Amino acid sequence: MKTIRRMPWTCRLYRKFFCRICSAAGWGRQDDAGVVKVYETLTGVKVEGKLPILKKEVVLQSLPPEWPLDPIDDIHRLNHSNSKTLVVLDDDPTGTQTVHDIEVLTEW
Repeated sequence: MKTIRRMPWTCRLYRKFFCRICSAAGWGRQDDAGVVKVYETLTGVKVEGKLPILKKEVVLQSLPPEWPLDPIDDIHRLNHSNSKTLVVLDDDPTGTQTVHDIEVLTEW
């Protein structure tokens, strides 16, 4: 089973915006590192390269409590009650968002 990583569309637009600026600045071949350089240049904020090491116990204690109810039944009920189908066509399929071997109907 494949895991699908979903980002809000506003995040995808900002990422595409930063990638285009990155290419214009000559950092296009640096992937996400170039995007970080663009962000640092535009905002004046320095992105630190080294994160502190945290103890496992501290991280686990900072998490919210486990959800008290099993959401699977609610998810199934909502999926079956909704008859609408949303189709999204990415006009710039690059990187991890690329989809292969599908047929696309563009006129009907």
